[in-house]
Amino acid sequence: MLIKSLGNVLLVAAAVLLPLLAFEAAYRVFRLDYTFQAGQELKWLRSTSDFFVVDPDFGFRPRLDTGAYDKFGTAHNQYGIEKTEGVKRLLFIGDSVTARGKIVTALRRQYGDENFEYWNAGVESFNTIQEFHFLEQYNLKINPDHVILSFHLNDYETTPVVFYQGDEMRVYAPDTRLENSHPWLLQNSYIYRLFLNATSNRNEQALAAARQDIFREVHEHLDKMQQLLARRDIQFTVVVLPYFKPYRKWKAEEKERRESTLVALEELGITHFDLLALSEEAHRDGVNTQQRKGDTWHPSEDIADIFASHLYEQDIF
Repeated sequence: MLIKSLGNVLLVAAAVLLPLLAFEAAYRVFRLDYTFQAGQELKWLRSTSDFFVVDPDFGFRPRLDTGAYDKFGTAHNQYGIEKTEGVKRLLFIGDSVTARGKIVTALRRQYGDENFEYWNAGVESFNTIQEFHFLEQYNLKINPDHVILSFHLNDYETTPVVFYQGDEMRVYAPDTRLENSHPWLLQNSYIYRLFLNATSNRNEQALAAARQDIFREVHEHLDKMQQLLARRDIQFTVVVLPYFKPYRKWKAEEKERRESTLVALEELGITHFDLLALSEEAHRDGVNTQQRKGDTWHPSEDIADIFASHLYEQDIF
């Protein structure tokens, strides 16, 4: 009787598992869209395995001690690790805007090199959560005096799931905090991603609640960053970047991100500078604010100089 019951259980299990395994296999063979709209893939990272590596704590990070980054996770520079008396060590962190260095270079032109060192730890496609972990685990080893975070409004992203498909890196950002899902299944199962999408309530109220949950996670890490630096007596400043297009053309969600950011920084008591008014003035004056035409995420040298002049006048350092 027991053997017969066990046999029935195995038959049922096989009837369920075999179609699921066949489904998984079909998607792996035909390589269809594997996100199922339960998140998004950062497709440009597929061919960057020589530049980035998988990080178990925060998805991915640059390869260190290479041609691009030193062992501290900062771009190579002419400074030694030993600090010079009377010279303030500045550490710039952020995403691609920081990594490309337009604003950092403009600030350097304003302040000069006599009293400051300019260390750049910006990483393409990083979000605030990744920036916090990268700072904590690598960047702080340079012992900075002042950390300047360039906060981009597109930094409201979840910690990505990262894995390799053959030689290509796959970076998958789910539409929920990672703790609300199963990372291993997200990495390995198409069916699980389809399940997440199918069981997600996609009405506007649910989407708004999901956005607020991600906002809270980002704000929590801004607070963690502030506390981490305060314990080490390191000055902390946040520069809030705009989208590089006239405000009237911003989407409702983009405006919501800015307002949420400013409210959080005020509540947390973090010193910050909001650059939207300068950007709006530049648009009215006909200044090109975009690094490349149509790119609303990255500043031109002209607007970077305007930002730097303002920050210099406000004595950001």
